[in-house]
Amino acid sequence: MRLWNSFSIDEGPWHRAEVGPLLLRFRRVRDEWQWFSEIEEETEEILRRENGPEASDPPEDESLAARWILAQSDGRIVFSPAMPDRSLVIRPESLIRLAPHSHGTFFVSMPVWVDMRAGGQEKVSIGAVPSASLTNIWFGTPSQGELCYGLRTRARRGLGEDPPAPHICVCPVNLHNLSTEEFSFERMCIRSEHLAIYRGETRLWTNQVDCTIRSVDQPALIEYGRKAPDFDGAREVMTSARIPARQSMLQSVFTGLRSISNM
Repeated sequence: MRLWNSFSIDEGPWHRAEVGPLLLRFRRVRDEWQWFSEIEEETEEILRRENGPEASDPPEDESLAARWILAQSDGRIVFSPAMPDRSLVIRPESLIRLAPHSHGTFFVSMPVWVDMRAGGQEKVSIGAVPSASLTNIWFGTPSQGELCYGLRTRARRGLGEDPPAPHICVCPVNLHNLSTEEFSFERMCIRSEHLAIYRGETRLWTNQVDCTIRSVDQPALIEYGRKAPDFDGAREVMTSARIPARQSMLQSVFTGLRSISNM
């Protein structure tokens, strides 16, 4: 987790930082920060990479760089992991069925956003970009719903099945089927604004999500944890939830999905 830190950047030359498939190029010119991002093709090596700022060639077209002029700048940039700016619709690679009155814990891997902050003593965000490409999905009815990110997941049952990746955080999801019917877990919507990010010993984590199904025809009871999960020694809060969940909520999280082509 070498990237999640504060770095002093010399004025003038371009620098680069990498985390998973994301490549960032950036530079400081007096009171202005300029940056450019791209997602590279995923390979096993790229998924595991994490490099802090180092000297870099400029992007091919510097005119495409985002530009931020700040009132104050101490020459430092801070990289922090952040949750996506939309809800996530997670889709297991294969259908999972829960028998009546059963429960299961699943570990869902999510790519983080990289939030860049600069300025004086009070840092401001100069951009937040995804560390991997995601598809777009509409959750809800045609007249009432929201645009979400679609995320394929293996919904692992154990911690040791996937090696840690620096751009991935893990969300523990507990499903409780209290109904008298079989429940099919095919797709689920998770509200990213209620998720915080914690640093564990080997990987990043979110707070736990508990989902209780009392009837397959009724909204599920959702509860977002208010602390680090009990895994991997996770304790340190790296990024707080944008909107902490104060209580359990009844939500339709398993229905109403329509795919949309990438935008």
